[in-house]
Amino acid sequence: MDTRSPNKVSAYFIIVVIWLLFACGFVAGLESVMPNRGYIHDNAAVKDETVRLAKNMQRYYIYYKNFSQETAVEYLNSLRAAIVREGGSYSQGTPVMDVFGREVETDENYVDRGDAKPQRDSAGESFALLAGKVPYPQELYAADLSGMTAEEMTEREKLLSEAVENYRSVENYLSAMHDLHFYLYDKRRGICVATNTEDIFNEKYYDYVEISDSIFDETFNGEALNLSFAKQNYICLISLPVQGLSQGMENEINYTYRLYSANKVISSVYLPVIFYVAGAILMLYVLLYRRTEMVAMREKLFGWYMLLPVTLKIILVIIIAAYFYRLLFYKNYAVSYLAAGANISGILFRVLSAAAAMVIFVMAFEHMIKYCRRIIGIKDEPEARLVEGCLRDMRIAAGANEQLVLCASVIIIIMWILPLVPLVMYVSNAPAINGVFMLCMYCLYCVALWIVFKYINNNAKLRYYIREMANGNIRAIPEEKGPFSRTINNLDHVNEGLCANLEEMIKSERLKTELITNVSHDLKTPLTSIINYLSLLKTLDLDNEQAREYIDIANDKAKRLNVLIQDLFEASKLNSGQMKLEKMPSDVVALLSQTLGELDYKITRSGIDFRVDLPNHPIIIDMDGQRMWRVFDNLLTNIIKYSPQGSRGYINLQENEDSVVITFKNISNYPLDFDGAELFERFKRGDVSRSTEGSGLGLSIAKSIVELHGGTMEIVIDGDLFKTIVTLKK
Repeated sequence: MDTRSPNKVSAYFIIVVIWLLFACGFVAGLESVMPNRGYIHDNAAVKDETVRLAKNMQRYYIYYKNFSQETAVEYLNSLRAAIVREGGSYSQGTPVMDVFGREVETDENYVDRGDAKPQRDSAGESFALLAGKVPYPQELYAADLSGMTAEEMTEREKLLSEAVENYRSVENYLSAMHDLHFYLYDKRRGICVATNTEDIFNEKYYDYVEISDSIFDETFNGEALNLSFAKQNYICLISLPVQGLSQGMENEINYTYRLYSANKVISSVYLPVIFYVAGAILMLYVLLYRRTEMVAMREKLFGWYMLLPVTLKIILVIIIAAYFYRLLFYKNYAVSYLAAGANISGILFRVLSAAAAMVIFVMAFEHMIKYCRRIIGIKDEPEARLVEGCLRDMRIAAGANEQLVLCASVIIIIMWILPLVPLVMYVSNAPAINGVFMLCMYCLYCVALWIVFKYINNNAKLRYYIREMANGNIRAIPEEKGPFSRTINNLDHVNEGLCANLEEMIKSERLKTELITNVSHDLKTPLTSIINYLSLLKTLDLDNEQAREYIDIANDKAKRLNVLIQDLFEASKLNSGQMKLEKMPSDVVALLSQTLGELDYKITRSGIDFRVDLPNHPIIIDMDGQRMWRVFDNLLTNIIKYSPQGSRGYINLQENEDSVVITFKNISNYPLDFDGAELFERFKRGDVSRSTEGSGLGLSIAKSIVELHGGTMEIVIDGDLFKTIVTLKK
């Protein structure tokens, strides 16, 4: 039989008991000593009943002091008879039950607060408002009926009926009061005005108060309740007798007694010491004999704590801080009240919540110590990765110039942080079930905000990645996780396919360039030998005329092949980026004039009339003179080759603020039924039959050289008009 598992369970049980003992000691140690002021002050129900009695006494013995019920009823009957004669009608008050279950002829609002019943008259005003016009109720039956209108009689009838009803309700309340004894003494006359006991001074009572006590310091009927008796020279005493209490009042007295007894035990300095000593003894036992299980349990608890999301960790720490603050710096009698009410579940919940708070506090403290020892480890935590991901999303949104997205992200973060303070204040003061509910609602709120945040930022990132892909600035898109990430990951797959195809194209182009370079190099050596031998043959004095003709033809073809190989070699260097320019400030006007001068013999022999429009002043730009000469030579040679004899060729150089535009125009010998941009392709020629000299690489080489200089070159075809425009930056 395996005994390790039972031993492990027993060790875990002992550890849990240790935490509960420490929690009990913590809760008991923070329980304040309750000052024993008396039953009336410390029991809310008895206090409310005492204040209610004082209000009714003030109403009956001060406000209704000179009120005659018999006279009021007689006057009320006369009023009602007069109203009937005038053809009017009147209404009666409705008796109700007061909050103590006694049947009285008043409304609940009056018995609870001591004010008048808010019954409305014909003018829409309540009796409480009209009481300002009628200082005392006896004045309601002091007016002559003969001078009143029907409306005035109806209004007065309502007020007087209400006054009689209130008077009877107060009288019934005072006559039915047995739980509290009162004694009203008139100092001016030296007599007892009213009492509901035989001898209040000699009977046994639990507690008593005078009307000057602070519990009566509130406004009633427009003046302070305790001062209203002093103005009439009254002394009022209210006592809580031992005999004659109702069952409800007896229960309240017993509850207060249990409260004092429980507080005396719980707030004692000995009780937390007992709990702490018992917990320390068990802790010592665990450290000596169950250390392995304790370490395992601690690691498991810490592992569970680390799995919590950062939002919940922050909320828990703040709530625990607020919980400890309230316990340490505020008077606390919570456990005494729970014990007095025999609320075992409430006490258990408070102990368990204290134990949980202590456990989470220890976990949070250990977490903080861990970061202090290895601060760089923070970036490996899930929370840090989450924050880093959010910051990266916002940085991409900012880089994509998505200002609206960036502002929305900031607003969402603010919306996440702002509710924390009121939430913590509410949870630390609210009942447990309400606090848990609010925490759950806040977690759902955070999840909703996070989903909105991810949706907004993922859309911004999608647009950013598409733009970067279009500009060729991105090779790989980071893999995204979470909601709304499938589109970005699919875009990454598309990007991977495009990059693979591009690499294949680059590889193919590189192999092609290497092939051309190698072939050109391999052909150049034997071709040079052929040209040399043909030159030697031409120096021989051959008698055969046909042989000399064949030698000349072979020599011309060899030279043409040599030009083709040189063009191929230069085109491959340009295409592979191996050609380096040697730029220096040069006069483009002088270079173009020099090129025209070198080709003057060809121009004269071609019979083409060149019209040249060049500035009279030098224009200096940074360029490689030798390479740019090659461009001008190629373009002028093309005009000579492909223009009909006797036509004109135009060369124009125009200087702008930041550029120089050189235009070459001529009439073509051949029909131009294709796009001019096709001529920039290698081996593309205007002579479809390819009967003229040329390799088809000249324009491609010229365009590459111009682009290496940061300029542009374009061809415009309009019918037979062939125009080449070269733009160079200054």
